[in-house]
Amino acid sequence: MKIQNLKSVWEKKDDREEENIELRGKNDARSDLTKTAHFSPFVSTSLQPCLLKDNQNTLEKLCEKQTKEKKPKIQGLLAVLHGLQAEYIAQDDKQYDTSYLPFDEAVEIYFAYQNKVPPFTKADHNNFTYALLHKTWGLCVHIIYVEKLNKRFIVLRPDCCSLEVFFDMLCSSENINAPYGSTDLDAEKVQGIMQTIDTEWDRKVARVLLGSDRSRKEIKELGIDPDNTKQNTAKARFTQFFI
Repeated sequence: MKIQNLKSVWEKKDDREEENIELRGKNDARSDLTKTAHFSPFVSTSLQPCLLKDNQNTLEKLCEKQTKEKKPKIQGLLAVLHGLQAEYIAQDDKQYDTSYLPFDEAVEIYFAYQNKVPPFTKADHNNFTYALLHKTWGLCVHIIYVEKLNKRFIVLRPDCCSLEVFFDMLCSSENINAPYGSTDLDAEKVQGIMQTIDTEWDRKVARVLLGSDRSRKEIKELGIDPDNTKQNTAKARFTQFFI
């Protein structure tokens, strides 16, 4: 009898350990994803391996295989992607992808498909971040935190180049302990960076960011026209965050 009781105790203990392993496994997976996607305190990059041009098709096929409960999450991500790719007519009368969304705006779009409305909790924000960065159903994006504005943005990740170092340099207000501080920038370096950016609209956004905390003289020293920067700031959808 004592042996049987002892066996029963150990079986229950094994069951509890298996449950704990499953819980730890889920949490560890999220932790590992976040750490892998984390480039710096200011920049995270999605682990989605597909190309940006294939992102919509990848998610649409995935959505077809999901349960009724999971479909709204994929649909919400697709809606965020559509917002990022919404057409913008620039000063040259050409159409470009908007390329970015404020994080808070994107959260609302995502959770609208799950019938949730603001205010959103920290857990909601974390779940959305996890979804964006996921290697299977995530979007081809960077999540950047602009320290000076205390705001997060979601920016399309181009297929042609990596922009993590550039975003990291832009997003830190003081660039303390950062390897690429704003004091190291000159016109030659800025033009070199501009040549790695895919579209003219993205280059205009970069110029606005570079000029947001600099005087006219400092902007000129970087080889950027301060008047054009001012006009682009007025036209950009995130003007309110820079004024």
